[in-house]
Amino acid sequence: MYGKPKVIAIPYKSFKEKIRLTKRYTKYYFIEDLGGVLYMERRS
Repeated sequence: MYGKPKVIAIPYKSFKEKIRLTKRYTKYYFIEDLGGVLYMERRS
């Protein structure tokens, strides 16, 4: 029941930070950029 969250929203401050977060989580989550926030949904 308790594990990795299904949906995460992480705010970022700069383009460099966005790229770093994207590279870190792309293996485990589908990532969408919502203008200052990365919306991530866990891959099945």
